[in-house]
Amino acid sequence: MQINAYLVKQLKLSHQQIKEDISLGYVLIDGEIAIQKQEISITNTINYKQDLVQKAKQLFYYAYHKPVGVESTLNKAIANNLIEATGIQDYFFPIGRLDKASEGLMILTNDGHLYKQIIAIESAIEKKYEVEVDRKIDDDFIISMSEGIVIMGISTKPCKVRILNNHTFYITLVEGRNRQIRRMCYKLGYEVLVLKRVAIGKLSLDDLPIGQHKTLMITDII
Repeated sequence: MQINAYLVKQLKLSHQQIKEDISLGYVLIDGEIAIQKQEISITNTINYKQDLVQKAKQLFYYAYHKPVGVESTLNKAIANNLIEATGIQDYFFPIGRLDKASEGLMILTNDGHLYKQIIAIESAIEKKYEVEVDRKIDDDFIISMSEGIVIMGISTKPCKVRILNNHTFYITLVEGRNRQIRRMCYKLGYEVLVLKRVAIGKLSLDDLPIGQHKTLMITDII
């Protein structure tokens, strides 16, 4: 947003008044005199005639290893919610939700712009999972999973599948339909025993302990 429009909205003053006040040096952005139509964000501190209009918001980015049993929700009325599990009290957006029975990598941030950006391109972001099933994996299973399976009336997109051992495989998706991997396996007569997300885009779970979160830079994510 531009500083002129922001101040008109916040202070209920005319565009002409704000324009004049900016020209007179009455508006400061992070302690520096603002210029007309300067772009601002929630990370800027804004003063108008020495009064604080906006305090800079400190953005955070975390990689979180969600355990089995934790719900991917901020609703405190639901047991084992993310706020309770992580101890993060500031409002945040969970990126890459996982169902209660699954574990693995999630991204937690209070950066709403990043959240919207990732959601907008989510179908293009690869997510990699390690999956253990209840019986031996055969070639037909790998081919079917790779080419796509009809679940809930719609075929899944082609994906990458690689066998790890007789009962475990890696799968990389570019979509995130509800319980997708579990539904795909079920259609082929397999039950998922363990499902762990190990990567989102270029960010990997690595050795992050279960239930812990670590600080990221935005460049680690996009």
